[in-house]
Amino acid sequence: MRVSVSPQLVSLASRGIRRVAACPQGSFTLRTDVISTDVFTFAELSPVAQERAVEIVREKLGGVWWDQHDNDSVAAAMLYGLAGALGTPSHGDHCEDDFPGIDGVRLDGWSLDRGQCIAVSGHLDRGNAPVLPWVNGISHVTLTGRRSDYTLVWVEDDDEPVCTCDETRPPVRSVAQWRTRRPDVVRRTVLLMVAAAAEANAGNRHPDLRFGNILEPQETAPPCTPTCPTRTSPRVTAEQRSDLEQAVRDAISTAWTAGRDEMEYRTGEEYARDYVAQNDREFTADGDIYD
Repeated sequence: MRVSVSPQLVSLASRGIRRVAACPQGSFTLRTDVISTDVFTFAELSPVAQERAVEIVREKLGGVWWDQHDNDSVAAAMLYGLAGALGTPSHGDHCEDDFPGIDGVRLDGWSLDRGQCIAVSGHLDRGNAPVLPWVNGISHVTLTGRRSDYTLVWVEDDDEPVCTCDETRPPVRSVAQWRTRRPDVVRRTVLLMVAAAAEANAGNRHPDLRFGNILEPQETAPPCTPTCPTRTSPRVTAEQRSDLEQAVRDAISTAWTAGRDEMEYRTGEEYARDYVAQNDREFTADGDIYD
């Protein structure tokens, strides 16, 4: 049983106001009201009172008792769940409590009351996310967390392939091919043009004519070898890009679900009963918390 003095009486007495009882001689005597309350441990409560006590504790755990430690636990569960979905190598070597995190990735924010709202920033590659459906031609994935607890996912291509062919090889010599139904006419015309060009080049008889290289082979850059990256580099299809982006979003969704499960556990009946047992809480007969 706990005994306490009414706060109202203490307040009145501090202001010089007394609750008095009249005496036959006309004198006054200060009277103190004592309020007694029976308190119980959780085990001493009736089953009905225990159920009420658990519900009250659960409500407070998800409300006024929720603190930064709870937020940290939810964030740790999210990162650990994300690492598992991405196949991060360090995931299997640690438990959730001592997990060091994902290299190059951070959790910016989240909300468990507005659907799957989670903001993740950083980059994913074959090192920290090996189970994603990577294909040749894709370098990494950039994640950008927004203030609205949303994550933008950008699939980044590899850099443009660089030609590794030997630039010292002689250039290819080619001449334009003529196609006509009157080869005799073309031949005669070409011969006339050659003669005019020769005259122009030799004696400058026709300075305005510039046919000197009309039939000279044109030198062009040599074609790449069959194994050159500029020819063998694959091109990423829209379907491959979409599959990778969806896999990343699925992993982020898994992380949000892990955080929601942690929140539900920390406000659930099992956690509430453990909290009561570890903190020696006392209750009134009907299950209210006695403070």
